[in-house]
Amino acid sequence: MDFKDTKAFSNSSTRYYPTWILILIVVLLQIYLIFTTTCSVPLSPATARERGQLSNTAAGDPCSSGRVFVYDLPPIFNKQLLENCESLDPWTSRCDDVSNGGFGRRATELVGVVPDGLAPTWYWSEQYMLEPIIHNRILNHKCRTLEPESATAFYIPFYAGLSIGRFLWQNHTTSDRDRDSEKLIKWVQDQPYWNRSNGGDHFITLGRLTWDFKRWGNNEWGSSFALMPGMKNVARLIVEREPSDPLDIAQIGEFAFLV
Repeated sequence: MDFKDTKAFSNSSTRYYPTWILILIVVLLQIYLIFTTTCSVPLSPATARERGQLSNTAAGDPCSSGRVFVYDLPPIFNKQLLENCESLDPWTSRCDDVSNGGFGRRATELVGVVPDGLAPTWYWSEQYMLEPIIHNRILNHKCRTLEPESATAFYIPFYAGLSIGRFLWQNHTTSDRDRDSEKLIKWVQDQPYWNRSNGGDHFITLGRLTWDFKRWGNNEWGSSFALMPGMKNVARLIVEREPSDPLDIAQIGEFAFLV
């Protein structure tokens, strides 16, 4: 996945990207590419043979590890949130952020700063747009299946972060923050394939920090979505994980299957 949260400064209507920050980003990226392409460790003969066998298997069936089925949720859980982008934030519009499949607007300011071939691939991406980004990637992934009977995993494309983000501030209640999540769990538990493992072969993307979904005790911040009984077996691709929670998956490298 190639998304970058490179916003530097913002106010309610205008965002500024100083030239020195753009240049610094490009320099650091070049250093990283040089390091990763020149500092590889030679493989042992056994490891090389093993990787060769895996490569041959993948060449025969690139989806040998399994296929994923994407639920077609009611629009209230994803599409309508994007359509109502003006209401996702109480202070400013998020419509630029949700454009281009969640990658945001193109970083046209980088033209002339990065090589010509790379400039069209850069966007001003917001990390909290992870949900539509992952959703679009999986919809177009070679290992997606339209036949749930053949699926190894089931993806729930609920934009939970965008949903609760509307109710984190001002005078909203905990009921406001949990309402859509409770409806989602009821919907997915009514699906026949949920009962195959009580959600253990299901996964979801959560486009905010883990604590925004783990309200507990007397704390009123966030949603209790991740702690609801219906979510106890569901894996979560998340912006930032709780180290002790095995269902939180936040390392970018672990999203490699989406590339």
